[in-house]
Amino acid sequence: MRHVILGFLLMGPATLYDLHKQFQGGVSQFYSASLGGLRAALSRLVDDGHAVVEERVENGRLKRIHSITDSGRQEFLVWMLRPIEAANPEVTMLAKVYFLGLLTPDQRVTVVRDLRDRVDTELAGLRELSTSLADLELPEQWAQIAHFQIRTLDYGILAHEAAIRWIDSLLAEVEAQS
Repeated sequence: MRHVILGFLLMGPATLYDLHKQFQGGVSQFYSASLGGLRAALSRLVDDGHAVVEERVENGRLKRIHSITDSGRQEFLVWMLRPIEAANPEVTMLAKVYFLGLLTPDQRVTVVRDLRDRVDTELAGLRELSTSLADLELPEQWAQIAHFQIRTLDYGILAHEAAIRWIDSLLAEVEAQS
């Protein structure tokens, strides 16, 4: 969540409520954040020196406006260019694509190629697992259970194949821009 917040702060200063709206309107299809989660992440970003807070009174109300620091810019860039290590790589992949416009054309190519490599590696692993399970002989009592479990593996393979087609299209686009 911290890196997504930094991406939003790169686009301009924001209050907690502004960020919450940006999450709801921007990344909500693949990432959700509660006000409490956002508050905690913002606090940590400030503590780490990646963001600063300015307090202003507007219309009789105190507003805490967060801005990114040079350290925060660097942290965001390092995250964008680092290979995905997260437990939920699809969410991280989509978050990185969401913020590609904040990078230089050459950096975009680097990020998308990394995403392509990651999905390709995962797909190879799923296909290898599928092949190893195809020859598995099970007692009848387990065969129906295993059948539907393997169908979820089929879904994973199809989803990764679709992701590769999508990433290849995106890669062609960013390569043409660099």
